[in-house]
Formats: sequence, C-alpha cells, structure tokens
Amino acid sequence: MRKFGQRHHKVQNRRNQRIKKKLDNRLAALKAIDWPDKKKQKVDEVMIRDFMSSEESENEENCDARGPVKRKVLSLHWESRKLRKYKKELDAKYVSMVSRGAVRLMAPIARPDDAVSNRQVPADCPRWAVNDEEN
Repeated sequence: MRKFGQRHHKVQNRRNQRIKKKLDNRLAALKAIDWPDKKKQKVDEVMIRDFMSSEESENEENCDARGPVKRKVLSLHWESRKLRKYKKELDAKYVSMVSRGAVRLMAPIARPDDAVSNRQVPADCPRWAVNDEEN
C-alpha cells in the first residue's frame, strides 16, 4: 500500500509541476508579447492556476522516465474561445522566445476532443473567460 501512495504522490507532484511551468511560461510570454496594456491586464487576471488546463502523461506510472513524454491536455469545458485563443497566442510567443534546443525538449501534446476536465468555473472568473453555455 505504501508503494502505491508514493507512486501517486510522484504522479501528482509531476502534474503540479507541469501546470506551474505552463503558467510561468505564459506569464513570461505575457510580459514580452506586443499587446495593448489593457489587453495584457485583462489576460493577466486569468493567468492563475485555476485557469490552466490539466495535462496527463501517456506514461504517468513511469515516474523515472527522462526526456519529453507525450502529454494529453484535458480541456476546460467552460473556457471561452477568446481565452483559449489568448492562451494559444501566449504559448506561441513563448516558443518563439526559447532556443531551438529547448523547443525540441518540449513534450509533444495531444488535445483529443473527448479529453475534458471536470473542474468547475473558478469563483472569480471574468465573464469574457467563460463560454456562453456556462453563463
């Protein structure tokens, strides 16, 4: 039983680290991107953990794997198209900021249509960040 608990802890720790890294990358891109200040402030409001999509590795059980492991993104069912577009732009900006070697080390990402997170809309979510079906 103890071995399962340790393995579960490692998996959760890796997931948390990936979300933190994604958030840090997007914040760095937000500082560097050429957007009007008003838009940057608007997007900065949602650059917190609650607004980051979850990710799962194809091989979560093998916590000792080295190098990039393919990941599956669990989309947020309540996320607006506008917010998704802004995140994609920030991700693209971040990729343009790092070296080719760093890009090669990034894990490939899959976004299957059926991979949806069950997380609910954050309490202080701005209206523009939520799709119309959730309002």
